[in-house]
Amino acid sequence: MKLVLCVALGLVTPGICVGQASSPSEQSLQAILSELRSIHADMRTETARSQSMQLLLAELQIQSETVARAVQRVDAARSRTNEVQEGVRGIAANLTRAEEAQNTTATEADKNKVASEMNRLKDGLASMKRLEQDRVSNQQEAETTLRKAQEVYDGIEDQLSALMKTLRTSQEVGNK
Repeated sequence: MKLVLCVALGLVTPGICVGQASSPSEQSLQAILSELRSIHADMRTETARSQSMQLLLAELQIQSETVARAVQRVDAARSRTNEVQEGVRGIAANLTRAEEAQNTTATEADKNKVASEMNRLKDGLASMKRLEQDRVSNQQEAETTLRKAQEVYDGIEDQLSALMKTLRTSQEVGNK
């Protein structure tokens, strides 16, 4: 049985192979197949670009929110710094008035009272100066964070612009 099957296949196979000659319709089918493969490759490329665009837009939105929070932190830090600086100026003005009052005070008890007030003001001024330095440092850190967040945002925008340019170029080529 196996022998008969092998012989039959041996006789039929050469006839099939002879029928494989390239005909005009087969050439047309090959051209169509080639065009379909090209279209498929273009679709894969466009799908990848579209997905990249969606990812970049999502990243841009997230980074935009990050920048907005960083701006709020900078604004809050500046406000706290300004409050402390106003306090420093107020204490310095009070200290100046106390020094003037010490020079015009006639009694020793008043001079001691003014000297005690001056010492209190000097201690308060030193404390406020330290607080001011801390606030300025915090403000600078917030500004640095904002700059970094803005740089990341700008980088994403650049990538998005480059992708848009690529898409426009591919559309122009496709329209020709």
